[in-house]
Amino acid sequence: MLGELKPGYIADISIFDGKTSKDHRAIIDAGVEDVVLVLRAGKALYGDAALLDDAVIDASTCEAINAGAGDVCGVAKKACIAKDLGGGKTLAGIQTAGEKVYPLFFCKNAVPKDEPSCTPYRAEYKDGIADGDQDGDGIPDSADNCPTIFNPVRRVDIDAQADGDGDGRGDACDRCPNDAANTCPIRGDKLQAGVRALTDPNDSDGDGIANGKDNCPEDANADQADADGDGWGDACDKCKSSNAGGSPCEVTVPQIRNPGTDAHPKEHVVVQIKDAYVTALSPFPQPSATSSTLRGFYVQTGTDPYNGIYVLAGTKNYGVSVGNKVKIEGFYVEAFGVSQINASRVAIDDPGTRRTSSRST
Repeated sequence: MLGELKPGYIADISIFDGKTSKDHRAIIDAGVEDVVLVLRAGKALYGDAALLDDAVIDASTCEAINAGAGDVCGVAKKACIAKDLGGGKTLAGIQTAGEKVYPLFFCKNAVPKDEPSCTPYRAEYKDGIADGDQDGDGIPDSADNCPTIFNPVRRVDIDAQADGDGDGRGDACDRCPNDAANTCPIRGDKLQAGVRALTDPNDSDGDGIANGKDNCPEDANADQADADGDGWGDACDKCKSSNAGGSPCEVTVPQIRNPGTDAHPKEHVVVQIKDAYVTALSPFPQPSATSSTLRGFYVQTGTDPYNGIYVLAGTKNYGVSVGNKVKIEGFYVEAFGVSQINASRVAIDDPGTRRTSSRST
């Protein structure tokens, strides 16, 4: 499992049929017919029709794949194309257009047509894998500085295999390609009795806490300190207020604008601000609904310093007007030294006065 199944987390989940193959083999051996359910942010995208039709999943309007024609390798499946993409896009339309070039899917026991061989091959190395050259790079294993990894000679290396540190191990398989003594630090390494131990894949940061239980799996923090109790350890928490899972960092405009405040978030964090009022639109007037011109607007949450901020909407038209009371989610960034929010979601909580205004800063 990558990630965690916990309340408040984003819920990007894939479920595979494990009746025949067990544990990780259920994923490795799976074909399209074995993918039982795919969720993105908790919303169904694909899966068994019977499951998507369940009221709990709430995806009964998703489109059947190959309905009446055997479905997907004998298993009734649905895909949520129209529901997910909108804009008149449908599974039938995509399938009709795509299958003019290539089939939508192959069953797991079928050999895809017109696919290249899985055997390493280059026109310059016509012999490919052969006795004495197990990676097929044209260099005998006895002379190959990476005998199991394809790394042919390069003209830039004067027709030699790349070996930047000259230690006899090719760059393609050298864990320390710039250190002939192979003592380069690797994130997660631990020193034990003066001997460097290789990274434990189950403990990426080497702090003694397994990745699945570590509240900062990529930042060493053996104490697991979590001052705001949101599941993100203090060592890696980019938000000083509680933001469990992938939820936005709830902050005020002054906390964003003023780096001297205790709750000032780190740049590029997803933030959410509430009870903000639109004070001006940029550009003014707003472009048409089909225009690609960048849109934006200014909001204010009070009259004290640091209470105003610019919101970049990109080419999306959120339909806001001056006077609207809005809630905004997006990335906090410093653009040319000026704080702004690159919006990903804008909700109008109160339409307000809807009066017009000239552009302001």
